[in-house]
Amino acid sequence: MKMSRTINSVFLLCSLVFLPFMSCVAIANSSYANGKYEAYIKNALVRLSIEDGYTEPSIIKINNVEYFSLTDKDGLNNCSRMFLVKSSFDLVQAVKSGKDQICNFKYENEKVISLWRDAGAWNESVYFVNQDGTFNFFYNDSCIGCGEIKRTYANNETAILGDATKPDDREALNGVITSQKATLYDLPDFKKVSRSYLIKGDVVTLVDRTEDGDFYRIKYQSKKKTSLWWISEKDFEIQNLEKH
Repeated sequence: MKMSRTINSVFLLCSLVFLPFMSCVAIANSSYANGKYEAYIKNALVRLSIEDGYTEPSIIKINNVEYFSLTDKDGLNNCSRMFLVKSSFDLVQAVKSGKDQICNFKYENEKVISLWRDAGAWNESVYFVNQDGTFNFFYNDSCIGCGEIKRTYANNETAILGDATKPDDREALNGVITSQKATLYDLPDFKKVSRSYLIKGDVVTLVDRTEDGDFYRIKYQSKKKTSLWWISEKDFEIQNLEKH
């Protein structure tokens, strides 16, 4: 099987990504790429991806490290399987942890960003680039543009953040208690009442929420310790909720 589609020219992706550290991201020209494709498609992982529908090839360089990318264009989600090129016949999947594809590829602040839409909402998955060229999953931000963003880290810890445009600018959201006496829960269930409570004016940090938004998990810092509980969304108001 031969791939006829080629990239017409070499260009920097400066129009699509921000490169404050002068990192080099380039796509190879057709004369360079044509010879590479012939070798790369002999790789077993590449052939399997082609069978799965990833057929649009490109060669990408990040800081002089070469990657072979196959993209399955599907409307808004142009998702690619990226392979780290060790030699002409030795290619390995670039994504070491997280999803096995990068959608709408972007390279920003020394990180690879995958932007994808699911169930009507945008998500951004952020990856570190390891010294060996592979990508390690760092966190995923869900519901971009919804006003609040839920960030889930690789270790499954979560945070509720403001909806800034750039991932690095998203800051933790706080809540201020509005009820005279706010009941706290051990679980997001009105039957799981704890013995603790907060009073009007207390400030908490939001760290998680249920899908329906009825409960938020909060972190409260007292003089003695830090505690985690669940609270009804009716008992507080969100502070510093701004879009940038």
